[in-house]
Amino acid sequence: MELRLALPALDLGPLAAGLLPAGAELLGLHLDEQSLRVEARAPVVGAVTLRADARFHGPALTLSHFRIEGGMLARAFLAGELQRRISALDWSGGGLRAWGEADGERLHLAWGPAAP
Repeated sequence: MELRLALPALDLGPLAAGLLPAGAELLGLHLDEQSLRVEARAPVVGAVTLRADARFHGPALTLSHFRIEGGMLARAFLAGELQRRISALDWSGGGLRAWGEADGERLHLAWGPAAP
């Protein structure tokens, strides 16, 4: 099943800015019951796609096994930087909380009463 939502009150711009390279433009996001795909365009590296495994559990989502697709520059420079940004992330807004584990291997999102 595919579900498309427009959530103007939920501004994910600050969250995306915390994870994507400086100056990157978020072009698209696709999330289903097993995976996440984020498409962006970033200065210097050009088009880049971020993929991750997704696991829903109640009103929460865990993303893991992050992969960067794009040119060689994107893969070389962004993988380690993404892991560092995930490990430092602790963000909340619009009823959503996002935080990364210290090793940068997993990103958690929780919404509603389950958001710590």
